[in-house]
Amino acid sequence: MARLPFPRRALLATICCALLALTCAVHAEPEPRADPGPNPAAMPDPVALAVPLIPGGGTGSSSQPQGGQQGSTQGVTVTDQVTLTDPLSSGDVTGPTGGAAVSINLGGLGSVVTNLTSYAGERFIVQLHDWATSDDFQSHLSWIGSQLGISLPHGTVDKFFAHGSAGSFKGYCGSLHPLVAGMLASVPIIKSVERDQEVHLSGYATATETNAPWGLARIWQRGVTVASGNTYKYWSQGGAGVDVYILDTGISPQPMDYTGRIATTINFSSDAGTYDGTGHGSHVSGTVAGTLYGVAKSASLVNVKVLNSQGTGAWSGIIAGISWAVNRALITKRPSVISMSISGPVSAILNNAIQSAINKGVHVVVAAGNAAIDACNTSPASAVLTTPGLNVVGAMNQQGQFSSFSNYGRCVTILGPGEFITSVKANTSTSSTMMSGTSMATPHVTGAIAAMLSQVNMAPWAMSKYLKATATTNALTLYRTNTTSNILWLNPLQVTLSQVAALVL
Repeated sequence: MARLPFPRRALLATICCALLALTCAVHAEPEPRADPGPNPAAMPDPVALAVPLIPGGGTGSSSQPQGGQQGSTQGVTVTDQVTLTDPLSSGDVTGPTGGAAVSINLGGLGSVVTNLTSYAGERFIVQLHDWATSDDFQSHLSWIGSQLGISLPHGTVDKFFAHGSAGSFKGYCGSLHPLVAGMLASVPIIKSVERDQEVHLSGYATATETNAPWGLARIWQRGVTVASGNTYKYWSQGGAGVDVYILDTGISPQPMDYTGRIATTINFSSDAGTYDGTGHGSHVSGTVAGTLYGVAKSASLVNVKVLNSQGTGAWSGIIAGISWAVNRALITKRPSVISMSISGPVSAILNNAIQSAINKGVHVVVAAGNAAIDACNTSPASAVLTTPGLNVVGAMNQQGQFSSFSNYGRCVTILGPGEFITSVKANTSTSSTMMSGTSMATPHVTGAIAAMLSQVNMAPWAMSKYLKATATTNALTLYRTNTTSNILWLNPLQVTLSQVAALVL
């Protein structure tokens, strides 16, 4: 069963119970419980598929079997009518016997689609239903692997995602023929199938450094203008004991601003290494945790490289990065934040992965995007529609104006400094650079959450509510309707549990 969102406490609950609930930001696995498995009564009957056979090709239907045309691939003879049995289709999760058949009619093109020795033209992401156990997942992967290149066109499955065990997000990605994708969409264990899509950095611009970051001065001071434009007051241990997962272009290890605080690195991009070829990920990291430029100066950074040196990647790689971060957080049991200065087309599976991460107690902060469009028409911002604990960050400038490039709308939850932000320059020891974008606003919020978690370890829903309750209001000129005017505010003094509870319970 999927973990339910953190419940609100009844109004008359005792303060002790409420405070205890507030601090239960779940980072450990749930207690073992019997897996209910699929509900056979809810399972659909075997279906007749009508799916594209080849890119731009026609469709076939198993309701009217055609032909006996045969083809051969690697010595295995196949016909137009293909009948496959998924061991999990009938609700039998114990083995391959007794599964329901899924029939596919190749419509006279059996020899065409099965004689392919490889297929790498299109990539698809597949998500399983939450009721699928780890054993179910492995059984399904073994089954589909046994069919590719035999009863079905050749293909590869090369990325796997799983957040813990039963009741968690599970899926995979690979180069699959549309015929296979269409078949998988009708297999009962499968929740969703979608094409993998290319995504990009949330956008940024560079300039020459002038003064210390105005963004740090903005977030601890109220009012339309700030009294101390180059001063940042903060709790000295902000971020201590907290891991921040930077899903970006990589983190350059050279800058002294966060030296010694990169806990580990992993690569899910098309680059060969975890270096930062654009400087974007390093700049973000400096704003999160840099000694000079950062909000949470004692936080630990985790380099999860999901974009290449051109600033591009795929949703499948980002989903893999999210899964890896969640699983590591579950193991370390440390307060954890995922920061994603990334924006792209809507992906339901990516949004589901974010929802699963938050349900596991991992905080997630994402950029609203820089296309000056409704953020609800993008991912990961649109995930907030089903995941209230997600933080979606729009940008503002030093003059107290909503940034003209920032995405807007009801999916934006908070605003942060996003224009001409000074932070570290990748692959240098002490140099700095300026960048602009919602990519730069996002790490301000990420750092603020890390600083708060080192004081009060609260659940994602509570953190999101706290940020809204304490935000600076009536200090912004908005150019967009139906968009929040809440500006991030971080208390420069140490915060207590009772103070937080008074605002969120």
